[in-house]
Amino acid sequence: MQYGSSVESMVVYLSSRQYMPFARMQEYFTTVFQLPISQGTIQNILERMYRKALPFYIQLQQSIAQATCVGGDETSVRINGKKGWLWTIQNKFFTFIHCSNNRRFATLEGLFPNGLPNTTIVHDAYAAWFKLLGKKHQLCLAHLLRDLNYFQELYPTCEWVTHLKDLFKQAIEWKNNPSSEMPDFKTELDKLLEAPPNQSFSQIKPFVKRLIKHKESVFVFLNQNDVPADNNGSERAIRNAKVKTKVSGQFKTIENAQIFSVIRSVIDTLIKNNQPILLSLQTIANLRPE
Repeated sequence: MQYGSSVESMVVYLSSRQYMPFARMQEYFTTVFQLPISQGTIQNILERMYRKALPFYIQLQQSIAQATCVGGDETSVRINGKKGWLWTIQNKFFTFIHCSNNRRFATLEGLFPNGLPNTTIVHDAYAAWFKLLGKKHQLCLAHLLRDLNYFQELYPTCEWVTHLKDLFKQAIEWKNNPSSEMPDFKTELDKLLEAPPNQSFSQIKPFVKRLIKHKESVFVFLNQNDVPADNNGSERAIRNAKVKTKVSGQFKTIENAQIFSVIRSVIDTLIKNNQPILLSLQTIANLRPE
């Protein structure tokens, strides 16, 4: 039996947008549309849509490479009982997701061999992101504030933590409402880093060392309008993979994980640009794969 673009786009929508497992999709099509469909057919439809969506996926990759600012993140996923990794690089217009079997810089290097020389990259300080060539790097202040909240609970008498936390919050507030001349946040940060907590606050030491090393990447967002102070957009983009595996179970193969990555990249980009998801998927379904 052959299925048209309406059925194919619905299968992709239910699988990649609504995270529906194959067995539940079978039940849905049989119960609602009296349309019998096998799990093998569902897999074939996803593979066809993956091939048809690839040109758009490549365009997304190229758009990311030309962007002035992107955020990056990665998360582990289960692939046939083993650990795989989904990477995302995104901004307010595009989302690009890629699956690999490792969390090494080699994955980013393979995707962007020339780096992102014209781009400010926002991330959580994982070393692989710092190795990726960029115009600048911006540390996620939300991550830094979470670390400081932990230190504040651990060492409630440490005033240094409170001062640094207040400094970050003031910088974020100024960016959101720059009603006056920008305070010299960098000088204040230097003063705090020059007088870190003493050895009795031992767990803060690695944090201070990391901050000293990357202090030029703390306040980049203050001077670039399109650079956010946090990496929440990337965390939202990568969370979809976690929801998918929680609802539908693990990916059986790395190829299936990449099928999801490609299709989900297209769907998330459609959402960001206020485009109709199902209608757009039907347009892709009507294409001939290259």
